[in-house]
Amino acid sequence: MKSSIFFLFGFLIAGNSVTSQSANNPHTLVFKVNPEFRSVCMDTRIELQELNKALLKLGKTELRKKFPNGNRVKNPVNDLSLIYGLHYEADCSPETACRILQNSGVLVYAEPTPVLKAAYVPDDPEIAKQYALELIKAFEGWEIEQGDSSVVIGIVDSGVEWTHPDLQSNIAYNWADPIDGIDNDNDGYIDNFRGWDFFYQDNDPMTAGNDHGTWVTGLCSAATDNHTGIAGVGFKCRFLPVRVSGDGSNNMTFGYDGIVYAADKGCRIINCSWGGVTEGGLYAQDIVNYATFERNALIVAASGNQGENQTIFPAGFDQVISCAATDQNDLKTGFSNWGPAIDLCAPGIAVHTTDAGGEYNGFWGTSFATPIISGCAALVRARFPQLTPEQTAERLRRTADLIDTLPGNQPFSGFLGGGRVNLYRALSETDVHAVRSKFKILPFHGQDGLQPGDTANLAGYLVNYLDSVSGLIVSLSTSSPDIDLINPDLIIGGLTTLDTFFLNGNEFKIRVHPDAARGQTVLIKVSYSGDNYEDFEWIYLTVNSGYINVNVNRLKAGFGSAGRTGFNRDYHLDGNGYIFEDKGLVYFSGIGLMIGGSQVRVSDAFYDNGSTSQDFKPIEYIKEDSSSQISDKDLITRFDDKSISGGMNLEVTLKTHSWSDVGFDNFHILDYSVRNAGALNAPPLYIGLGADWDLDSNLKGSTDTVLNLGYVWSTQFDSLYAGIAVLTENAAFRHYAIDYLGGDDENFGGINIFDQAGFSTSDKYQSLKNQRPEGGTLSNNGNGIVSVVSSGPFFLMPGDSANVVFAVIAGKSLEELQIGAQRAKDRFNGYLVSSLEPYYQHLQMELFPNPGRNFSALLKISDPGLYSMDIYNLNGSLVWSQSRNLDQGAHTFYWPESETLPSGIYVARVRKNGFRSIVKKWIKY
Repeated sequence: MKSSIFFLFGFLIAGNSVTSQSANNPHTLVFKVNPEFRSVCMDTRIELQELNKALLKLGKTELRKKFPNGNRVKNPVNDLSLIYGLHYEADCSPETACRILQNSGVLVYAEPTPVLKAAYVPDDPEIAKQYALELIKAFEGWEIEQGDSSVVIGIVDSGVEWTHPDLQSNIAYNWADPIDGIDNDNDGYIDNFRGWDFFYQDNDPMTAGNDHGTWVTGLCSAATDNHTGIAGVGFKCRFLPVRVSGDGSNNMTFGYDGIVYAADKGCRIINCSWGGVTEGGLYAQDIVNYATFERNALIVAASGNQGENQTIFPAGFDQVISCAATDQNDLKTGFSNWGPAIDLCAPGIAVHTTDAGGEYNGFWGTSFATPIISGCAALVRARFPQLTPEQTAERLRRTADLIDTLPGNQPFSGFLGGGRVNLYRALSETDVHAVRSKFKILPFHGQDGLQPGDTANLAGYLVNYLDSVSGLIVSLSTSSPDIDLINPDLIIGGLTTLDTFFLNGNEFKIRVHPDAARGQTVLIKVSYSGDNYEDFEWIYLTVNSGYINVNVNRLKAGFGSAGRTGFNRDYHLDGNGYIFEDKGLVYFSGIGLMIGGSQVRVSDAFYDNGSTSQDFKPIEYIKEDSSSQISDKDLITRFDDKSISGGMNLEVTLKTHSWSDVGFDNFHILDYSVRNAGALNAPPLYIGLGADWDLDSNLKGSTDTVLNLGYVWSTQFDSLYAGIAVLTENAAFRHYAIDYLGGDDENFGGINIFDQAGFSTSDKYQSLKNQRPEGGTLSNNGNGIVSVVSSGPFFLMPGDSANVVFAVIAGKSLEELQIGAQRAKDRFNGYLVSSLEPYYQHLQMELFPNPGRNFSALLKISDPGLYSMDIYNLNGSLVWSQSRNLDQGAHTFYWPESETLPSGIYVARVRKNGFRSIVKKWIKY
């Protein structure tokens, strides 16, 4: 049947949004306040001026703590009481609203309310009714344990037909709050006698228009041995219906709220037959940790129905059982996901269960493998009440039947978790071992992420969750040709139950080949062997996606390989951003290159419409520039726009220069060379940088035409300025400041980059070509600002290049910012490298003629010694060098062969034993 595949579509977290037409719940979001402001956080208001200013920009708002009792935790890390839900009326996407709130500087995070989806199509109701019970050895298991009403399975789903004759007797009723219109148990939910409906905020979790929750519930919690219908795997274990979706909807809008409710109501198992393909956000991770570590609840979730090696969430979290689906022959179904994150399998095709109207039917999907495992987990927790959620999960995994060796499963060998669940073995076996790792990778050089050529250590610890193990050996292996494992074996010996073994960081080493592909995720197999024990798991290693963090001065920065600086991925991912003395300066896209040729031809790496343009592709990934010694940290990368439709055949070389000496430690120089690699003349080009400023949400902006500097400053923080200057001599300079407050079109100054079209190609071209020198004009206190600082036009024939040099600068005052801009210009054009003192007090250099055909340099020195003169081309290659012992006075370096050099710009540098250096440009015609 063409439409029979059960799909789990993705939920979108703020950090992974890709459209301005949000796929998240419109006009709703969640945020978490920094713990230091706990004292001013009330149930329906927060007495923080910075946050309330931001809230005003979102129109009429309704604010409420999502979990007002969430501070009743053993570990403050798992505190949920500072998480708020917000509904707002301003006409802007949740992503934009989150951005406005995050700019207040008082939040841990702000994220759109996650949407989690489930879809379905029923099977033939007469096929293989409840074959799963025999396959998982349920009948034998029930001889050992049938559970009881003290173990409750939370069904967080679309609701449950609680009147179904095979379900109504197995509901975990809340006898402390009978239906009388009064909140008798003072838990904040009136008459939640048989669960709760989070979508409509009432006490009736009955399904309506989407019976998914009813189908799920029958498999784990249908009343058993009652002469009616079918048997639920959980036998006597009860269930708690928690509805999290609207009528007829597949969106599990309040899925994570439902998890908290079920955990707070004492559910030992929480069934989540839903999920999404994007990574869980910080909010989702908070919820999982809270349920697991504070409320002793085990979450069981569907792995997804894309039929791919793919991880979805919440199934992908460490503390959650990820469930794949198998058929009557223990073969992975075609629709079920597989991969290193899978923990267990269960039958998920043609499974017979409860249906609407008191009926029964057959269905398929990982949604239905999940409750079978939930039922097994409930019985294990009833049999072994002392086990933690993680121990329960490990017992189920380690007693499952291995199915990797079946011919039909061999393509998925190693990626089906422990195998197909076996209830009898889970309840009966003794001497069960389960060692798991909590590893992290520590690159030697301290950068974020592993670069090709790196060697790294594994740090962290191992936990033995179940029975004592002896003779334990841990081994690493990988099939990747890009990874070498050094000392891959570690002898540990014995570990008792819940014993922990900490690595000191020197046991395992991992080396990445220099030519390893960027951005790839490599799987490393961690194998365990011991006396009567064999096991394994997978850990992930991600090769750096093409960025390097630079931390040599007060302005920490990240530089990418395809036009982006600050962050190499959206929402603060892959890179420092720009951080000035612990205060972040940019958001989302960071600072990106923009090159405009016309209203319809712009190649860029900056914000577009809920994501960031990716018009450039790396030719040479960013790396340290070994041919250049201009600064304390010199980087180089090359990229082009040839892969995009409408690209202008441009090749770009970026060189960055960063210094650590006092007075020169608040800026980075970004030197761009843009070459026309096509066969035709390029259109007149405007070359600029777009900056998504995030000093806070109250910014003013201005322009210094003397220093060619466009800058912003915070009206909230008295001493925080940031800007971009054009350093190229005699170059045109423009600064276009875009204002935004959120809401309708009237809340923008200049170009509206958050309308339906986003920051369109036409908008970008206009911002590169025009000027708007003042920003922050929408409010007396300022507003959000996106800046574009540019130069041009440049007219490039085939093979010609344009050189545009920018400086990104920060300061505690306007004066420091302006001094930084001047010193950046001095460094680029005059160039004392290692002293604040004027370079002419020690060493002067004049190049003549400049421009000229032959190279000559006049040096005037006050400090005798060995001096070296080096000449570099713009690619950073050394083309000439000469060293001479010089006395105090004037001396001339002459290079007659320079007449044969190609025309262009060269860099001349003179050094005295690495002590002082002057760098100047020489133009050869």
